[in-house]
Amino acid sequence: MTVDRPIGNASSKREAEKIRRLVERALDNVGDPEMPAVSLAELGMVHEIRIVEADRNFRVEIDLLPTFVGCPALELMRREVERAVRPIPGVVQVDVRFVSHSRWTTDRIRPSARPKLEAYGIAPPPCLTVRSPAPAPDEAPPPNGAPAPAEATVTVGASVEWNPRCPYCGSEDTILENPFGPTSCRSIFYCRSCSNPFEAMKPLGVPVVLQRRP
Repeated sequence: MTVDRPIGNASSKREAEKIRRLVERALDNVGDPEMPAVSLAELGMVHEIRIVEADRNFRVEIDLLPTFVGCPALELMRREVERAVRPIPGVVQVDVRFVSHSRWTTDRIRPSARPKLEAYGIAPPPCLTVRSPAPAPDEAPPPNGAPAPAEATVTVGASVEWNPRCPYCGSEDTILENPFGPTSCRSIFYCRSCSNPFEAMKPLGVPVVLQRRP
């Protein structure tokens, strides 16, 4: 029977940190099944990694955030993550689960993933940043006297205006052709400059403000 226990001595802690780095490196090489040009880590799907001491070895627990609930590729992702992490020396068990207590949003995508998506033929989502709305007059001010941000907030999909750049010619003269693409996280756009249809990742995350290009 395997007995889990807190990582106590300095040697075990060093070994656990080494395994964590190897796990992170392994996850950087697990491609998204539907967009293999980018990894699950680059998409921001890795929510938490826990290294648990088990006898003289370690168990790795990995929490992933699904881009969309009900994505048909989730089980494949689980298997690929397990396959990538299990060969790491000192790892005796890999537990991968999908969590819903935190929500995946497109602002979790790493900057390094955006050019890779474009090179693959998929327009990345706009840069969206979470902002807190200004408080109502009867609300308490922020702590420490800090001024509240005054940006207005909008709901993604309802009022965000967005013309994704065509991944083929770079033009922003594009129009939405179909909000339903080949997967739940993508839409179909049409470029009026080069006359090519292309896919674009849907922006997700509320409340948000659009960071416009200067």
